[in-house]
Amino acid sequence: MVRVNLGADGLATGVTYVDLMTGEEHEQPADVVILSGYTMSNVKLLMVSRSDAHPDGIGNDRGQVGRNATHQIWQSPTTGVFEGERFNLFAGNTSTIKVIHDFYGHVIDHADLDFIGGSSIFSTIGEREPVTSAGDLPITGDQNWGRAWKEALRNHWGRFVPITIQGESPAYAQPDLEHDPYTRDAYGQPLLRYTFQRPDNDLKVYRFIAEQCRRIMEEMGPSEMDFTEEIETYNIHEYKSTHIQGGAIMGADAGDSVTNSYGQVWDTPNVFVTGAALYPQNPAANPTGTLAALAYRTGDAIRDTYLRDPERIMS
Repeated sequence: MVRVNLGADGLATGVTYVDLMTGEEHEQPADVVILSGYTMSNVKLLMVSRSDAHPDGIGNDRGQVGRNATHQIWQSPTTGVFEGERFNLFAGNTSTIKVIHDFYGHVIDHADLDFIGGSSIFSTIGEREPVTSAGDLPITGDQNWGRAWKEALRNHWGRFVPITIQGESPAYAQPDLEHDPYTRDAYGQPLLRYTFQRPDNDLKVYRFIAEQCRRIMEEMGPSEMDFTEEIETYNIHEYKSTHIQGGAIMGADAGDSVTNSYGQVWDTPNVFVTGAALYPQNPAANPTGTLAALAYRTGDAIRDTYLRDPERIMS
């Protein structure tokens, strides 16, 4: 799908999609359009779907699309090697990890802290792959080649475990998701550009949570330990979780949000958005459970309310 098609009245008339086998464009008429892709895909489709009625894209009559985009603090502050142990981390699944919820933002006492929010802390994930994890050794230093690296890979690959965090990163009103002015995709549309650097609050959250991780690891008694006191500079080329959220947030007022609580776009009421693009904030947890619940709620509202009185904003 490359765009939502719009009529002279500003309402959606359907979508245009490309057959990837033939390269041909096709138009699919529709009375209701639901954008149910990934966060960044939904935001891009809103931006590129333009007309005289919506010169800056659907949902963007008040300049809110692309704002309030968030990521998460995903880092392993500490790693330990345990000689004589073998953890078989190539087995298991990420969903089997043990999680500490004691440091979520709504749980910890912030009275003497200089930040808002918090983080979950969890044991190392499973599914360790030889190729993608080889660069994690040795756990100290950054020389991932040569004799020392080979020895570490041979002796420690099954014996090292990190403690990882998934922390809150609050939303800010600036447009972090925008059209790239220089690069276009295969269909001639601007690519979506994501601009992000860790704000000061993220750095403070990390320092506090990292210290808790250090204390836990020391109690575990590793034979060798590494600790990163400060969070690394954000680098999109390294995995930081895929939980990018916001950019088309829901809200109670069209002046500071893109949709209502049902994902119904304020300025184009027969277009609905589902997924994490709706989230006004990014908690220290996986977004999928809430995302699915909201999608069910939107579907019920379209069936039970919207279709009985189309093109009206639901309340």
